[in-house]
Amino acid sequence: MSDLATSRGALRGLRGYLGLLLAYLYAPLVILVIFSFNDAVVPRFPLRGFTTRWYHQFLSNPELLASLRRSAVVAASSAAGAVALGLLASVVLVRRRFRGRSAFAALVLSPLVIPYLVFGVSLLILLKTVDRFLIDAFGVFVGEGLHAVVVGHAVVSLPYAVLILVPRLEKISVSLEEAAARAGFVPLVPAT
Repeated sequence: MSDLATSRGALRGLRGYLGLLLAYLYAPLVILVIFSFNDAVVPRFPLRGFTTRWYHQFLSNPELLASLRRSAVVAASSAAGAVALGLLASVVLVRRRFRGRSAFAALVLSPLVIPYLVFGVSLLILLKTVDRFLIDAFGVFVGEGLHAVVVGHAVVSLPYAVLILVPRLEKISVSLEEAAARAGFVPLVPAT
């Protein structure tokens, strides 16, 4: 008697479910791409004709291009920051045993459970408070510019980087780190 979960019918059903799920997720994107080449101003079927006019208008609009560049800067900077901080946090979580380790892990992973609206308002309040302190103490104004957006995105992305890096670091032997340290590639930090 074969197990129901490994039977051919279950496998076919699972593949069918996966196909429906992928169609549900990607069908709006496919429709959006189709309508982006439609000649009509209002997206509706039947399609009126083929045009690249909308792409030309996008590429000739300086405000849209500036916002695209700004988004690319935010994405690259926040991704680099999240991966760098995630790697440091992952090394601490995997290679160190210390009091408060679980509290540290909860702090690093807390953006997963905090609603983004609450996080955004909290970040704004924090930046306003830091600005008030810096202006009073040093006469320096930091403000809420693009750097604040990068910080917010990096903090929101940090738990995902940690959740990807921790299992990978657990599979890497400490002896590889020791060999790299002896070869002069990385400083040796003894595991505790």
